[in-house]
Amino acid sequence: MARPINSKPRNSSRPPLVNSYMFWLLTLPFRLVFGLAFGVLFLPFLLLRVFVKLLVGLVMLPVALIVGFAGLLVALIVGAVAVSLALLPLVPLALVALFVWALTRHSRVASATPN
Repeated sequence: MARPINSKPRNSSRPPLVNSYMFWLLTLPFRLVFGLAFGVLFLPFLLLRVFVKLLVGLVMLPVALIVGFAGLLVALIVGAVAVSLALLPLVPLALVALFVWALTRHSRVASATPN
């Protein structure tokens, strides 16, 4: 069996030789220079992107509001139809109750006071 290139144990308990903060500090000047250079180069494109998104948002906002209100109206109509269809079997009982109420409305027995 061949020896691995690195003969140290792979899961060592000692910390690595280079701390991640040291690596971050070592690359800081490069990241600053490249960040500023590319930031200046890409700033017009970023502003153009923001402007296009704002323009698309302003154009699409009325369309989205109209579609949203139309959807809400359709949902309300469908809900009203569903409630009316659910209450449709109770119509005969309501008619009988209305008939009984109309018969007993003006009877002498139903009123507690005369006239």
